[in-house]
Amino acid sequence: MRIAIDARAASHPQPGGFKRYTEQLLRALAQIDTANQYRIYFDRAPTRDFFADHPNFSSVILPARIPNLGVIWREQFSVPRQAKRDAANLIHFTANTSARWTACPLVVTMHDIIFWDERPTSQNINGAEKIKRYGMYWHNRWAARAALTQARQLVTDSEYSRQQIIARFGIASERIHAIPIGLAETFRPLSEQAKNATREKFDLRRPFLLALCSASPRKNMRGLLDAYAALDAELRARYELVLVWTHGLHQEALTRHIQMHGLENNVRSLHAVSDADLVGLMNLTTLFVFPSFDEGFGLPPLEAMACGAPVLASNRASLPEVLGDAAALTDVGAARVLASSIAALLEQPARLREYSARGQKWAARYSWQRCARETLQVYKRCAQVPV
Repeated sequence: MRIAIDARAASHPQPGGFKRYTEQLLRALAQIDTANQYRIYFDRAPTRDFFADHPNFSSVILPARIPNLGVIWREQFSVPRQAKRDAANLIHFTANTSARWTACPLVVTMHDIIFWDERPTSQNINGAEKIKRYGMYWHNRWAARAALTQARQLVTDSEYSRQQIIARFGIASERIHAIPIGLAETFRPLSEQAKNATREKFDLRRPFLLALCSASPRKNMRGLLDAYAALDAELRARYELVLVWTHGLHQEALTRHIQMHGLENNVRSLHAVSDADLVGLMNLTTLFVFPSFDEGFGLPPLEAMACGAPVLASNRASLPEVLGDAAALTDVGAARVLASSIAALLEQPARLREYSARGQKWAARYSWQRCARETLQVYKRCAQVPV
């Protein structure tokens, strides 16, 4: 087969789930498949060499012909046109959307449909930026609808998301496949020397709880802060709350929330944290807390597990499926319930050690090689090659 992959997310500078998924899938496909020919489409030079010593992989950087519409132009015109030139048997779009007009069979990874109902925020942004964000929001819905309509085969990250997509859009069950994503090998237990280096770098003098802050209210950071404020003062004095910001959009509002609770001396915000530093923080934390209201998969708690961190997560959406009994799961709708769950774990070190050991074993189930092998089977179905 000649397989084209829209890998623009991998060459984009902004970190995030689409970038990690596309990078890791490319790397794993290169490791497991020497028989098929791959043509990889980027929108700029990638920062990593994915294909050293893999002669069946080649790449091209797609041009943008219209200023300020590069994303749309490449997706809707450049990718399908290049795939036609390359005589591809299929195109894999890896980030929820796809081209609407192409004769080439499509595989689309629809990671989840949370974005369908999540309108962009207009807080503290100017008119031009607001127009851009809402324009991309409506384009992404339109292009996602194209993916649902046009794709011969769809991939999603969990059975939870698969059932949501089937129920909401009437997708035939044989067209959509739940393929769990994997864990990067960098997420692993570190040596004491490496952990001490992270501790010194961020001046971490107390045990701490760790959480990730993004631009989305569904991540429930306000609820976590309310729960942390509801802990006994003695527990807050013993355990700092460290927030790793992946996006600064809501930082001002959450900073006010921290001040309202009088938590300035107990909550630490970290910015521009590299993956390597995040691994160090996950190795050091007493408890990783993931209080999200909705997830199509939920990779961060699995990454924390792989680093040996005990995890407390929401009992909603895909998280019970993905985390199983290797994490403590709780209702995150009420701050006092979440606070009680946090306190119960912090006051029982034996349970923390149990979840640490259980989590490492559970996380080992999730590999990118498995994800790549199952994705390759979907390619064969799409191209109508015997599986």
